[in-house]
Amino acid sequence: MCRRGAAGPALPWAGDMETLNREALSDRPHVLSATQMSEISSVLTGDPREYGIACALWTLAVVRDLIAARYGVRLDRYGIPGLLRLLGLWPANPRHWGAGIDPEVLAQWRRHRYSELRRQAHDAGGTLWFADIIPLPSGVTVVTASTPMGPSVFAAYRDTPVTDAFPDFCRRLADSGSPWLMMTPHPVLSARPVARLRAEGTVRMHIVPRTLDAAVSAAERWRAARRTALRTKHTRADLLRALHAAGAREVTTLCRAAGLARVTADEVLRGAVLHPETLDPWRTLLDELTAVTRRLDEAADERERLVAACWKAGVSSVGLLSRTGGLPRARVERVASALPEVAAERERLLARLALAAERGEQPRDELAVACWSAGVSTSVVVHTGRLGKPRLARAVKTYGEGVARERERLLAALGEAATAVRQSTLVRDRLLRRAHAVLARVAARAEACQRAEERARERRNELIAHCWRAGIRTISLIERRTHLHQSVTYGALRASGIDPPMLRR
Repeated sequence: MCRRGAAGPALPWAGDMETLNREALSDRPHVLSATQMSEISSVLTGDPREYGIACALWTLAVVRDLIAARYGVRLDRYGIPGLLRLLGLWPANPRHWGAGIDPEVLAQWRRHRYSELRRQAHDAGGTLWFADIIPLPSGVTVVTASTPMGPSVFAAYRDTPVTDAFPDFCRRLADSGSPWLMMTPHPVLSARPVARLRAEGTVRMHIVPRTLDAAVSAAERWRAARRTALRTKHTRADLLRALHAAGAREVTTLCRAAGLARVTADEVLRGAVLHPETLDPWRTLLDELTAVTRRLDEAADERERLVAACWKAGVSSVGLLSRTGGLPRARVERVASALPEVAAERERLLARLALAAERGEQPRDELAVACWSAGVSTSVVVHTGRLGKPRLARAVKTYGEGVARERERLLAALGEAATAVRQSTLVRDRLLRRAHAVLARVAARAEACQRAEERARERRNELIAHCWRAGIRTISLIERRTHLHQSVTYGALRASGIDPPMLRR
């Protein structure tokens, strides 16, 4: 008995399986007694050869002849299935070969791969058998096999692990020739005893693959991996932008922490934060960094303002301002160069002092103090005004005491501003180290997710190619089930060295 599809060769109902799956004709009491049925159950879970039967496996005809010979009861063709069910040696629900396999996948396999296997078995002198393993609630494992046009054979094993039952069935089946087993996926096929059988060449096994289901799962995993990779990539970019906006202005250090080239980082920084909600785990860090950066900028601005104020107040020593304000000399010189009016006023006052000294005008003390107050050094004032240092000191004490106090106040304020800058810098550096570590972890996760996405894509392409080699050669079916674009499917096949025919749409 066989079942035919719309295209391709016939697949069997596992030979006599159609008879075995037939429902019992009635609920009338069985003609065999309970003792006889117990004996039959014990016999059917053993080897037929132990009871003088020539074959190594049971068939419906052998069971019917055995019952007729032993008990003188001749059961009809449909009486055997009911007996097997009563004995707990066959499932109550119909069981057909290929159950659990997608019908479209089974049709593709029948149309392409099965034809090739049938030719190969014929050329090698082997016999195709469609095998199945059926565990029953009664603790019995039934292993069946059938040829497309011949009867079914089966063996029943009570309280026997399937890893022992299936290899025994294969050896008994191999006694009748060279079997080629067609199997649906089952965990026992990866067991060591079965692997030894296959290595010895006792049987040849061909598994109807669930490759399309695996390809569907792989496509789903790839989509999930791609979403995760994109999400982590966007998180890294948003975190980079947020840190830069919060005060991490050393782009080179940020690039190194983010694992990006400078050109790529510059391009990222030109954009805006796309997903602010992804930054919630680091919101406290970003707020602290923003606040301390604001304080640091305010303290730095105040320091520069005080440097300018000191310069205007006559503190003309670049070294003193550099040491007090914690600034490089070049920075102080830039602040001073931004105040040309102070230098012009000094030159004007020195010119007046020089003219007064040349004319011998008396007194010149107030003019000398004015030059000193404008920032002209004591030695220059003494030399230009032709005054002695003690006289200048008395004049400063008389006329410039307020200027000296203002200078001291400004220098003290400058020192305080410098201390505030140093403290804010320390806090900011500590926060920046934390920020760089966070960015490095996010970057590492982004790289790991990218590698995972690449591995998932390779696995997806591998399984799509495996579907093609397993006989599933309808591009539209693969596309429909995996929800992949046609170009992705063709690209996966071509990446594996397969040149599929172009599909016109």
